[in-house]
Amino acid sequence: MCKAYSTEVAASPEHVLAVLRDEHRQAVEVDGGCDPDIDLTFESTVSEWRIANDLLPTKQLGRALNESWALTLSDAEWRDVLTPAHKRTLRDVATLISQHTTRTQHLPLTIAGTSCLPAAAFLAIKDCLAADGVDVNAIAPSTPLHEFTRHHWLTFIRRISRLSPGALPGIAVKSQAHDTNMAIGCLSAVFFALGIFVVESAPSVLILGVLLLLVTTLHGYSIRNHPLDKVTFGELRTFRDLSLCIAERAG
Repeated sequence: MCKAYSTEVAASPEHVLAVLRDEHRQAVEVDGGCDPDIDLTFESTVSEWRIANDLLPTKQLGRALNESWALTLSDAEWRDVLTPAHKRTLRDVATLISQHTTRTQHLPLTIAGTSCLPAAAFLAIKDCLAADGVDVNAIAPSTPLHEFTRHHWLTFIRRISRLSPGALPGIAVKSQAHDTNMAIGCLSAVFFALGIFVVESAPSVLILGVLLLLVTTLHGYSIRNHPLDKVTFGELRTFRDLSLCIAERAG
């Protein structure tokens, strides 16, 4: 669909790879299971990609990619490019995705006779938020980002980042509730280890480890949709900052 400030054009394998690389870059910041030392390229195998991002098995991965890219590819189509994992590469994956998706191309708006790409980026950012059900009517360039990044951080790393892959600074997350849950989980692991290797105290320590694991699980479930305390992307503070960041890379 073409708007005054953007249009959808065919995505290239290079664009898809840039998105996959950017997803890995952001995932490293929030997921301890991701490997920050792996540099994803067209020649990276699916096995390397899976290690880099701590990805799901083949069938679940294909379905997750369908959801992420709004595709309707079959399990068999995904299996063809994801297996065998030690031979298939990100070139295979990116090529398949590019054949079935588009990307947003910004069209500079003319304001007071001047071509303005950041204005187009600002409107495209609002579109991304609106697509996820966010009320964007009151958002202006001077609007602070913090409440939106707290409540809708996934929109920023899944939608807005794709407007210009690599432009969005690395995510930084602060959440007392999630930090507490992680601390309880670590404590549970310690008691399990003590219960296994320190035989004298095994029964009581193992029981305590099980109880702490149960607390971790229940607490994690209760806070799964809890807004984070603070989510930032580098020095970006307002929607104007974000728009300039996206436009600079896109231009």
